Amino acid sequence: MKVPVFAEGRIHRPEYATSIINDDLVDGVYMNRALICDPELPAKLSAEREKRIRPCLACNQGCQVRRNMGKPLMCILNPVAGVEARERIQATAEVKKKVLIVGGGPSGMEAARVAASRGHKVTLWEAGMELGGNAKLGLPEFARALAFWQNELVDRGVTVVTHKQASTDEILAETNLLHNHDSHHSSSHEHSVHRNLGDIVTLIENSDMAPQIKVKSVAVFQKLAYAEAKIHGTVPEKIHFHEVGAVDAIVDIVGAVTALHLLNIDKILVSPLPLGQGFVRCQHGVIPVPAPATLELLIGMKTFGSEHKGETVTPTGQLYYRP
Repeated sequence: MKVPVFAEGRIHRPEYATSIINDDLVDGVYMNRALICDPELPAKLSAEREKRIRPCLACNQGCQVRRNMGKPLMCILNPVAGVEARERIQATAEVKKKVLIVGGGPSGMEAARVAASRGHKVTLWEAGMELGGNAKLGLPEFARALAFWQNELVDRGVTVVTHKQASTDEILAETNLLHNHDSHHSSSHEHSVHRNLGDIVTLIENSDMAPQIKVKSVAVFQKLAYAEAKIHGTVPEKIHFHEVGAVDAIVDIVGAVTALHLLNIDKILVSPLPLGQGFVRCQHGVIPVPAPATLELLIGMKTFGSEHKGETVTPTGQLYYRP
């Protein structure tokens, strides 16, 4: 009676397994580590999709070594290994998006592969001449892994751009997250003059406006100065207003206070304020929406998330609604 003989131990490549069996050395093989790296290896072989097999490095770093240390199993090439139940990747995304990934090392290529496999339109930027990062300097096994990722990127339609340094403005332009519009952070302000709180208070107090308008206008700027000071870790007196210190912004604020006074309005009712999303460019550079000072001033107020890309609530705009 013939007893089936199986072999195991560093049989991590399909061609090794095929060679051993075809040479009648054994009847079958165990490919333990290779199946941790790519559980779909047998199915891909059967479907003649060898290029789609994630190559095992036989490095033992995520499987054998961690097991001996009593730690959960993982794989340095398969980020889902050991957490399949928690991190199962959906086949197709419900909403297709434009995805930009900066950095073409192993992590960047894997992120691009997964995003593209879910149906997203993916662009991958790499500053160097070719993809791979430091893995290009490794053993021949790493070359097999890089070849796998590169084939995946081509097959899944990922746009790869090399020699590409990623600046903040280029990233925002590529992803359509930068919104230029007439707002608190618009570039149309008188940016050459940066006034501090004392300068603005002097302008208001030396005007011919009614005392009540002066008091309320100064109060608005004081609230804004306290919020900006908290964000920048300083005191209100040292805050220099950029966009808000421009003449047109001062006129906007004082004009609104004047209108409320002349119309004899003593109460304003407002619904929850919508929070926009994305980024805007101001004198401080590119900042997220809502702006930091806006978030500080919104503490205690009712808000709701909005899909509007842009600045829907400005620091000065919502100051009128605060008690």
